[in-house]
Amino acid sequence: MNCNASHDAAEHIRQAGEHLHQAARTWSDHLIAPDVRAHLRSAARSVLQAGIAALDAREAKAPPAEPPAEPPAEPPAAEPAAAQPA
Repeated sequence: MNCNASHDAAEHIRQAGEHLHQAARTWSDHLIAPDVRAHLRSAARSVLQAGIAALDAREAKAPPAEPPAEPPAEPPAAEPAAAQPA
């Protein structure tokens, strides 16, 4: 497959994704009433804020992180074996 064909395929996939996203949005707009969407959005925002607050509280209570330990020193390289006469 040449570069142009690959680019064309990628563009078609991108456009298909956009169309699917728009179809899903349109479908949800007809299926879910605007006030319900607003409540769902508000609930999602509250859950995210609560999660962030919990993470912040956990970080505040956590002991300070210790610096990483030094990696162990490498053992000295073995000397090559002496050539033995055949």
